[in-house]
Amino acid sequence: MDKAGLSELDPTNTTWKFSEVETTAAPVSKSAVLTAMMNLTSTRCWITRAEVQKWSFATQSFGWKRQVDWCADGFRVTSRHRDFPSVGYVDFTYHYRGADSIHANDVGGWQVRSYQSATFEQCPTHLGCTNSYRPWIEFQLHGNNTATHAKGI
Repeated sequence: MDKAGLSELDPTNTTWKFSEVETTAAPVSKSAVLTAMMNLTSTRCWITRAEVQKWSFATQSFGWKRQVDWCADGFRVTSRHRDFPSVGYVDFTYHYRGADSIHANDVGGWQVRSYQSATFEQCPTHLGCTNSYRPWIEFQLHGNNTATHAKGI
């Protein structure tokens, strides 16, 4: 895993924790047309989640999460929807400044890549902010109903 930014920080005071990606099946509502299509190509839908956390001095500084709901028919990704970020925990000295736009290629092929980053600033005093962190998560959604990811800070 990429541990970007470690060379800029004091490694004795900073630790990084990367959680594993989680993918779970989600039910698909069936219409008559969809039922007929599912008999030909078994479309399945999934929810995939990942989180990046920053830790300092044995306490969590912040956590940033992404979730994407998607469907595949065994050969291609048929849809990507509800692709969104969320903030887990934020220490009082860190400020969440928002997430960038999601960059993703079109569905319909073997793989869909979905990338997004966010910004957190460390502002320990009333004098201003001292550090800026850019956590990112990229999902690779595959037509054979599998997902992989990459992430870092």
